[in-house]
Amino acid sequence: MPTGILREEIGLNPAIRQMLLLYVQALFAQVSQTAACNARHALPQRLARLLLLARDCAETNELMLSNKFLSMMIGVRRSGVTVALNGLKRANIIATSRGRIVILDQLSGPRRKENIFLIDYKK
Repeated sequence: MPTGILREEIGLNPAIRQMLLLYVQALFAQVSQTAACNARHALPQRLARLLLLARDCAETNELMLSNKFLSMMIGVRRSGVTVALNGLKRANIIATSRGRIVILDQLSGPRRKENIFLIDYKK
C-alpha cells in the first residue's frame, strides 16, 4: 500500500490508527525486552525465550530450527547454542533431534514470568 494512502486512512479511520499505535507499542516493548533480556540473562534463558517466541509465532511446539540459525539469532557461537540446548534437554524442557526442537515444558507460571517471557504479544 502506498504511504500516502495509508496516511490518509489513518487520518480518516480511528480504528486503523488505534490498531497501528498498538502494534508500534508492542514492537517497542518487544525490542526493549529483548535488549534487557540480552543484558540480564545467560545464554540458556535467552535461548529459551527465543524458542518460546518462535513457538508462539508458529503455534506449534515442534520447531524446525538449526543450531546455526539459532546462533545467528542470538549472536553467539553455534557450540554455545549446542551446550544451551543440551542443558534444556537435560532439564526436560525440550527434546531435540537434527534440526528439530520440541518444547515439552511451556515454562508456565512464575518460572516463565520471572525468567524468560514477560510480554503478552497476543493482546
